[in-house]
Amino acid sequence: MSLNDKFEGEEHKIAVTGGVASVGKLRGMRIVIQACEGHIVARELLGSLVVNTRKSELDIKLLQGQMNTLFLDESTLEIGAGYNERMEVFATKSCLSFDHLRGSTSVMSRGGSVKIGSCDGSLHVDSNENIDVTLSTFDRVDIHSESDVRIGMPDNPDADLHCFSPSVIVDEAINQFVRTYSSRDEISYGKAGERYRPERLGLGQGSERL
Repeated sequence: MSLNDKFEGEEHKIAVTGGVASVGKLRGMRIVIQACEGHIVARELLGSLVVNTRKSELDIKLLQGQMNTLFLDESTLEIGAGYNERMEVFATKSCLSFDHLRGSTSVMSRGGSVKIGSCDGSLHVDSNENIDVTLSTFDRVDIHSESDVRIGMPDNPDADLHCFSPSVIVDEAINQFVRTYSSRDEISYGKAGERYRPERLGLGQGSERL
């Protein structure tokens, strides 16, 4: 299935089972995508997006909408640019990749990877696997992970960054510090290129370098 022209309307629905769909520019108040063992490539989606996929691939070059809700199961999601008032992503055993995000974004992932390029706005990530984040500018970022987190520091020294993780790797920082907490209310301070394991509050000062 191929939709290469500009389509406008209040609601659009794309359903793919075991096939491939190519979408050019789609504009509407609401855009619904359902896929099972399918592959969908979209150039521009303009409107609030609702996604439900299983064992599928979804590649979106540009997503712009007020409220986007995505549910993914054993799927792959790639978004080039996401300009949203709010986006919520719920993923299980899926690979998530975002090049650039703007607005308020919340990602909950279980059993899959999360990679984020840059973010303008607020970002919340909750994952039990590794998280790779390279941040340029943002207002507030909360990262929760049961595994390692790698962070490239932002250009904005006043940004509010909180990372709850057993350990964190910080690189590309220029005389800046990142505050990290573990899931057991531990705290550490890391600098560029150095890796730290947090100590429990009250049991020691600073952090242990690995």
